[in-house]
Amino acid sequence: DYLIERFDLVPHQKKQFRELSGGLKRRVVLARALINDPKLIILDEPTAGVDVELRRVLWRYLAEINKDGRTILLTSHYLEEVERLCRHVAIVSKGRVVREGTKDEIAGSPGGLENAYLIATGAEPDHVAGQ
Repeated sequence: DYLIERFDLVPHQKKQFRELSGGLKRRVVLARALINDPKLIILDEPTAGVDVELRRVLWRYLAEINKDGRTILLTSHYLEEVERLCRHVAIVSKGRVVREGTKDEIAGSPGGLENAYLIATGAEPDHVAGQ
């Protein structure tokens, strides 16, 4: 019941899954993944295609359970999400880890996390492209 309330599914709990919108389906999938209170949570792009409200609800929930000692492994293309949620970061390019370290180590590079990502993946960061 806690996750149903937390992910604002109460008004929809009598509906069949196929009747739900894409965003509501995403909420159900996330709630089901978390229902057994796992110690290790692996999430692949958990906020891709979700609305701003669910993104914030999920961010708050993940921060809370991480503080309670759970390990969360997530993939994300949203660097603000990485900045907000992660303590340790691995940058992957073409299936290989090309840089890893604490968020502070990587984000502390000139230009922050975004430029660190662009450099590590071989793309051209803004401060180089503008010269």
